[in-house]
Amino acid sequence: MLKQCLSSATRLASRHISREQILNKLEHVLGSRNVISDPVDTAPFNVDWKGMHRTRSAGEENRNEQSIVVTPRGTEETVALMRLCHQYRIPVCSQGGNTGLVGGSVPMTSNELIVSFSKMNQIVWVDEESSVVSVQSGCILQHLDNTINSVGLCVPLDLAAKGLCQIGGNVATNAGGVRLFKYGSLRENVLGMEVVTADGSLLDLGKSVRKDNTGLSLKQLFIGSEGTLGLIMNVNILCPVKPTSRSVLLLELSSFANVVKALRLSRTSLGGHLSAFELIDKDALTVVVEHFGYKVPLDMKEQFYVLVEVSGNGDEIGATDRFMGDVLRGRLAVNGVAGSDESQCEHIWAIRENITQSLASTGANYKFDISLPLPKYYKLAEHIRSKWKDRVKHIVAYGHVADGNIHLNIVDHQMNPVNQREISSDIYKFAIQNNGSISAEHGIGREKVDYMSQIHSPPVLELMKSVKQTLDPLMLLNRGKVLNLL
Repeated sequence: MLKQCLSSATRLASRHISREQILNKLEHVLGSRNVISDPVDTAPFNVDWKGMHRTRSAGEENRNEQSIVVTPRGTEETVALMRLCHQYRIPVCSQGGNTGLVGGSVPMTSNELIVSFSKMNQIVWVDEESSVVSVQSGCILQHLDNTINSVGLCVPLDLAAKGLCQIGGNVATNAGGVRLFKYGSLRENVLGMEVVTADGSLLDLGKSVRKDNTGLSLKQLFIGSEGTLGLIMNVNILCPVKPTSRSVLLLELSSFANVVKALRLSRTSLGGHLSAFELIDKDALTVVVEHFGYKVPLDMKEQFYVLVEVSGNGDEIGATDRFMGDVLRGRLAVNGVAGSDESQCEHIWAIRENITQSLASTGANYKFDISLPLPKYYKLAEHIRSKWKDRVKHIVAYGHVADGNIHLNIVDHQMNPVNQREISSDIYKFAIQNNGSISAEHGIGREKVDYMSQIHSPPVLELMKSVKQTLDPLMLLNRGKVLNLL
């Protein structure tokens, strides 16, 4: 039955309407200033930031054709827009800051309309007493964090792309980042939202209270759905009180076994003050030090380095000193250094946050976002090195070891699709065989679609497809992503 419905949806979606007619109708609904069709202006929206995923022309007659971009200014305009798209069977690809790693925010073909939320960028309200904020989906993460810092709050999410990524995209991909260990995922901190569905219906899921047991938690369907079920408009987020002080440690360790022991010790001795525990292997550290010329006050003779951030209101200082002493006396770490002021803390964090930029300058990057049980965490890097170290330039590993998320980056001499496919297969096979996940925090997008059948059983996939069919029977939203039904 489901296959018949999908086949029917494919036929409906092929209903013809010319590009010129689409432009006229879009301008009537949104105004000409909110419709972008010039190829020069639409080009940045039609490719991801890595330059790996591009929009393909939908017709052989124009191989350079790109998707039209629209920039609605609010919920009412988005409702009208989606009603128009539903009426004329116009496929839609929603796009936030376009900072993802899996091609999820770039259309597959040029007949898809790109809905950019860049003009829906307002902070709607801040409730200081309840520590809840309401924001439009296009609000930049860094802007939100800076704004609420002034009233003593912080966003429970910190990403390297915080200056570009948007809240709606963060929620749509259930983004993780370095604060997840302390504050939890967005699934735990999003209290409610407004969503516009494929037919232009507005779903008000916008509660702003922490306890709400009135039926199914429908908001959870849209968190992590990557724009395939609906367009997120406004989001209510629980934002914790901002710590007033912090300490950052950089430890040098000789084995991954000692990394795990240090993590266990940090959980018991630092408790709720532990806000980040980040792994950087020697290969990653070497690349970033060489690229930026950073000075690291450690010997850099060992294979593993851990950044530990401890935050609080001044009451964490004693625990931090004891932890550092215990780690060194117990010989879990060979050496260690502590940031004694904010400038030094930022310098240590800069080493971790600039790994990606450093790698980009050295060759073609293949990036992988994997979750694994801790006993298997670094064995993935060792496994890939055993097969590929003589065929590529760099294999580096870093990531959020406290929650099992490893970022494995392979730098090739030049972009090689064959190498990329084989390495991807090796990595995803390892993750699946070792009870891990092929996507810890960046989603499935278009890159990992073909692996979904290896991760989930047929009944689970059929249930996912039935949810998609219910909310988007014409298959208009973010085609070719996550489930690839068409």
